[in-house]
Amino acid sequence: MNCCSECFSSSYLKGVINSNTTIGNCNFCGSKNVVIYNPRGLSLFFRSIFDLYTVNSKTGTSIEVQIELDF
Repeated sequence: MNCCSECFSSSYLKGVINSNTTIGNCNFCGSKNVVIYNPRGLSLFFRSIFDLYTVNSKTGTSIEVQIELDF
């Protein structure tokens, strides 16, 4: 799975992604023939946000859904 700069509003993250030379299709927003980036490589930028969350077995909401709800 790959993402592209159109998946983010942060100019810093857009710059990181656009510094890559791999061209392809974005699996998240569907953009075609764009610079793509493996999102695992961006995990360091999000670690502090992920650390704010804990598993809540009562709600059963995944971290992805909860982050989208919060932001």
